[in-house]
Amino acid sequence: MKIFVGLFITLCLMINNVNANPLTVRCQGSTKLWGKTIKVKIEIVLPDKIDKTLVTYLPENKSIDQLQLYGTKVGIGTIQINEQMGATKSSHRHKFIVTRLPSDDNSLIGFYVTGPYVNSIRANLWEKGKPFIYFDSYNNEVIKGHCE
Repeated sequence: MKIFVGLFITLCLMINNVNANPLTVRCQGSTKLWGKTIKVKIEIVLPDKIDKTLVTYLPENKSIDQLQLYGTKVGIGTIQINEQMGATKSSHRHKFIVTRLPSDDNSLIGFYVTGPYVNSIRANLWEKGKPFIYFDSYNNEVIKGHCE
């Protein structure tokens, strides 16, 4: 009985560790806005796979229209953005639509939407220094930095 309980606990811990450790990408950079420096820290939790299709819902006729991204499937992760300008700090979290998962020769590419603004990120994790570019369409700013 003790062996069974021990094996059961070990198996539960292994399953929990597999589910609790998704691939997370952490990046930081800065830009100038209104003459002040904005420091940005970004944390992206990537999906396991890219297996979804984007759709739009038309409430007036209760129909779904599939968006064609040149046949590209997407994955849904999350993005946490922490910004600091002087003593002022802000933080926000969004669903992050990944159009390309990173690999040894592919960049991480994705975007998130807040109201009418589409914000995109490209991180070249395979390149020396792991540079990233974040386009903030609300402020019309390009933020550059590096990922861990």
